[in-house]
Amino acid sequence: MPGRDRAAFGIDVSLIGLATVYLTVQLVRQVPISPGGIGVVEVALLAGLVSAGAGHDAAAAAMLVYRLLSCWIIIPLGALTYATLRRRTPPCRNPPPARRPRWHKPHTDLSNFTRRC
Repeated sequence: MPGRDRAAFGIDVSLIGLATVYLTVQLVRQVPISPGGIGVVEVALLAGLVSAGAGHDAAAAAMLVYRLLSCWIIIPLGALTYATLRRRTPPCRNPPPARRPRWHKPHTDLSNFTRRC
C-alpha cells in the first residue's frame, strides 16, 4: 500500500513534500550556526513538516525520532566501535628506534615507510 511508510507518525504529506522538507533541512544544516546543527535542524524540520501539512504533535514526534537516529545514536555506536578496535589491536612491543636526521640516510631507503610493530 503506497503511503503507509509516510503515515507512521500520522503525517499525511506527499513524498514530494517530504523530499522538499528533507532537502531544505540539509541545506539549512550546512549553515554553521551551532555545532552539529543542534537546534537549527530541529526548528527547520519542525517548521517544514508543519508547513507541509503535518500536525504539530506528529511533526514533533517525527523530528525527535529523526534526530535520535541521525545524531545521538551515532555516539554510542562510535564508542563501541572504538572500544572494540582498541581491544583487538595489539600494543606495540618493540617501538621503532629513534630516527636519525635525514642527511644520514640515502634517499632510496624506504625503511621509514614500514611498520616495525
